[in-house]
Amino acid sequence: MTVVLSNVLELGGSPYVRLWNEAAERSGARLRPLTAATVRGRPDWVHLQWPERVLRHPGTLGAARNLARLLVLVAAARVRRARVMVTAHNVWAHDSPHPRLERVLWFALGPLTTDLHLLGGAGAGAFLRAHPTFRRARRRVIPHGTFEPATRGAPSREAARAALGLPGDAHVLITFGMLRAYKGIEELLDAFAAVDNAGARLVVAGRVADARLARRLEATDDSRVLVLPRFLEDAELAGAIRAADRVVLPYRRVLNSGAAFLALALDRPVLLPRSPAFEELRASVGPGWVDLFDAPLGAADLATAAAPEGRPDLAWCSWDVVTERLEELWRA
Repeated sequence: MTVVLSNVLELGGSPYVRLWNEAAERSGARLRPLTAATVRGRPDWVHLQWPERVLRHPGTLGAARNLARLLVLVAAARVRRARVMVTAHNVWAHDSPHPRLERVLWFALGPLTTDLHLLGGAGAGAFLRAHPTFRRARRRVIPHGTFEPATRGAPSREAARAALGLPGDAHVLITFGMLRAYKGIEELLDAFAAVDNAGARLVVAGRVADARLARRLEATDDSRVLVLPRFLEDAELAGAIRAADRVVLPYRRVLNSGAAFLALALDRPVLLPRSPAFEELRASVGPGWVDLFDAPLGAADLATAAAPEGRPDLAWCSWDVVTERLEELWRA
């Protein structure tokens, strides 16, 4: 049994974290929290996901203490010959309250990292350009993992539309998740306002975490826009996505997108900004499932697209594949 200390054993009920941890345990890992006591137990690995979360303390001094504690724990694990894997979910935090401390975090964490986990090979360049201290780490490509296990029992398109009061023949777009500025929601509202189609509908679903965006959504007077400004439980969110013809995720900046994987698991094509990582995703899932746009997002990008045939190819990112890659990693 491989002992792996993790800084994220749960994350607000996130299905990704749950599915990842289940795959890790199937691969032979014994997951334990990253603490001073568990580090003294001589673990085999430390795995860090979203390490920038330690900087969420509102005060600079408190955030600095959290940062120092994390680095001390990781350094102590390395002294005890543990390997350290960092997952590159993002290049930078989307809304860091302490950007200077975040720079310190990534600079100091790089030399302590033995293995850099990439969710796709195409994301390596952007991450390493921003964080060159990670260049000596071994690169491990293990896919994100599909959300299919968490979407079983999702309603049909027709039932989902009826639940939301959407016309059966409308061209429905949806964007969803925690609604923050970096997700480009304001640009999407501007582009949709220019769509010359009275039958089009835009669903904006999720808790609003940005005051300016909240004001913009409250002021929207386009009757074609349906705003659901609250946290949606898994089943309700799956239904809202099923109701759409297309998922639109117009990020201003992003490295990877769990939302895109959720959309594809629900057999919904997705529109994303052009980037090496999303070009790689498009090539992996089959024709028609991922469309890319070049910023700025425009009305033409939101036009009706032919529905792709069949289902997207997600076999390459199944949790069986993730489990196999992790088994190989622990043995390496």
